[in-house]
Amino acid sequence: ALSAKVYGAIPILLDVVDGRLAKARECGIEITINVANQDPIAEIAKYTNNRMAETVIEASGTGPAIANTLKYAAYTGRIALTGWPKGDVQMSTSLITKKELQVLGSRTSAHEFEEALQLISENKVDVKQLVSEVVSLDELPEAIRNQDANPAKYLKRVGVVR
Repeated sequence: ALSAKVYGAIPILLDVVDGRLAKARECGIEITINVANQDPIAEIAKYTNNRMAETVIEASGTGPAIANTLKYAAYTGRIALTGWPKGDVQMSTSLITKKELQVLGSRTSAHEFEEALQLISENKVDVKQLVSEVVSLDELPEAIRNQDANPAKYLKRVGVVR
């Protein structure tokens, strides 16, 4: 969402964790929607003048979130699936065809690391505000188990050699 702002987009961030949405607002993402207690379709329609989102990036990998991208996308919109689902997810191919959607899978952001590093080095995107904790490589296995057990507690954790 922060990178999208650099390029002039107006990101709309959806999540089910209020803490993450608050962090997004602290980072300058003005439009946030908690899909657990707000109607995301109505909210997106309100902010897009009923057009819906030109581009949808799904990063959670949860089945319902992936399936719902079709509802959030505008006609002729693009959807990028970057999250890792635990299994197959059913999506309405009739809706993909009706809305003439482009659905793309992306797992490693090939050829985008250089651009990301440039945005960071030029201070166009401040990633420090996204890091919840820095741990040593020795602490990393326990940190990962802790994050898996408490996903709402952390945004990003970084393992470093000390």
